[in-house]
Amino acid sequence: MHHAAPREPSGGAEGSRFDHEPEPTGILGAITRRGPFYTLRFRQYRLIWWGHVATGLATWMDQVARGWLLYELTDSPLQLGLVRAVGMTRRQVRRMVRFEAALVALFGATLGVGLGLLFGYGVVGALPATFVSTFSVPVPSILVMVLVAAIAGVVAALLPARRAARLDVLDAISH
Repeated sequence: MHHAAPREPSGGAEGSRFDHEPEPTGILGAITRRGPFYTLRFRQYRLIWWGHVATGLATWMDQVARGWLLYELTDSPLQLGLVRAVGMTRRQVRRMVRFEAALVALFGATLGVGLGLLFGYGVVGALPATFVSTFSVPVPSILVMVLVAAIAGVVAALLPARRAARLDVLDAISH
């Protein structure tokens, strides 16, 4: 009688793309053999990854906006005194205040454009076709308006940046 040699399990259907991989030994074996980005092959994990990226960016934007608002609302000399005390020059303080103003203006403009496009699309979809039949996005006009918003943010920050740069470090920290 002829006996066939036992076949090794392939982990699924014949011709699986993971047939060449050895069986992992424990949890760490599976992670190290497949690599750190193995899960990004799957759509759900890519969505989770992009969600983390968006959350990280939103958290950073929130911190920038809160810091800027704290400075603007309180005219907090302590914050500026501390950055000057750790070695920032007057020029760097001016540049920092202007840059933060441009960032806040750009984030506001981007958020406004995004929400405006979203609501515009919703309105076009809700209206009958006799009123509006197409939805178009004027990209050049939007880019110009975002640029104008950034420039307006920098112009609005010129005087606060000048005041911040002239701040005496010792007086600011002693408050």
